[in-house]
Amino acid sequence: ADGIVCVSEGLKHEMVNYFGIRRVPVYVIYNFYNLVDINRMAEEVLSTHEQSFLANPVLAMSGRLAIEKGNEFILHVFAAFK
Repeated sequence: ADGIVCVSEGLKHEMVNYFGIRRVPVYVIYNFYNLVDINRMAEEVLSTHEQSFLANPVLAMSGRLAIEKGNEFILHVFAAFK
């Protein structure tokens, strides 16, 4: 490869220090978020149904379901709050 692209400094650190990648450059390109769209949508008025959903505290998580993400731990946290 001419280079390796990671989505975080943590992954770059793993590539270099855990996997010993030293022959090619390791770059970081963060996941892209369209902040203009996010800010625009944050200003939209919520429907009555959406407002009722948010009437109580909400816990949410986002991420892929992979063992290294530790999803089982957050499920325990969600269960404790329930």
